[in-house]
Amino acid sequence: MKFIWKNIIYCFGIPREIISDNGRQLQGRKIQEWCQGLRIKQRFTTVAHPQANGQVEVTNRILTTPRGSTGETPFSLVYGTEAIIPAELGMPSHRVMNFSEECNENLLRENLDLIEELREKAFLRIQRYKNIMINSYNKRVKSRSFQVGDLVLRRVDALKPIGKLDPTWEGPYKVTSVLGKGAYELEDPEGRPLPRPWNVHNLKKYFA
Repeated sequence: MKFIWKNIIYCFGIPREIISDNGRQLQGRKIQEWCQGLRIKQRFTTVAHPQANGQVEVTNRILTTPRGSTGETPFSLVYGTEAIIPAELGMPSHRVMNFSEECNENLLRENLDLIEELREKAFLRIQRYKNIMINSYNKRVKSRSFQVGDLVLRRVDALKPIGKLDPTWEGPYKVTSVLGKGAYELEDPEGRPLPRPWNVHNLKKYFA
């Protein structure tokens, strides 16, 4: 429990769940009550089933793989350095084989001094990435708009269960008001207003 307090909770806050193997030290009544008191869920991997550690491996891969939006690994943006992954211990990499405690300490200090610059660069990359995605989306999606009096079809409400052969559009409805930002107020053929505005992405032109 001291390890969890010092290395996890003090650094990152209280986790929602802890996934571990079936070690006795993690299954005792004391730690179970302690986790319950902090509302931490305990989950254990299956005995004699190595594949059960897949979730841990996936998480490690996420933390140590550079993201397309930032160009950096999540681990490096938090700690200012790259993590040593388990594979590097089984088949030592160059940095593991040439490890020097003194050089490592100096390098960590340098990386910590530069971590804000690293995060700033990652932030700028994210902004560029967002702009690229927005431009790509705008090229694929044809913009459309309606005017008061236009007849439109409305996409069947996703909250209503529909079958495979049921129509996905209903109407026509008349546009009664343009609210801006692609939102419209509609009324049915009897002149009754619909209870809420509808976004242009859920509408299409009705042709009689």
